[in-house]
Amino acid sequence: MAGRSKEAEKMTLGIISKQGSCIECYRLLSAIYSKRGNYTESYKLVVELKPDQSQAWMNMGGIQHIKGDYAAARQYYQRALILTPGSKLLKENLAKLDRLERRLTGT
Repeated sequence: MAGRSKEAEKMTLGIISKQGSCIECYRLLSAIYSKRGNYTESYKLVVELKPDQSQAWMNMGGIQHIKGDYAAARQYYQRALILTPGSKLLKENLAKLDRLERRLTGT
């Protein structure tokens, strides 16, 4: 289905709606989204299947951070931090977000 990602996405979503436990379908859908550069959707699929994936939550936070959606970034980072409370990288990302928000608000 090279070059026909919309069709592949539609077919895969149809299978998932009938058979939600199709892991290969989720992998394919994730690959479709990644190929399009829609990494947030790809990571959302990961956490839908395995909500304990701290790395996926952190990556979604990073994507939103870069996009400038700081509220969403904070939520994703905090979700990841709940799963891995000792993560130095997550704490650093939240600290960077705090500094950026303070700079933007002038406080």
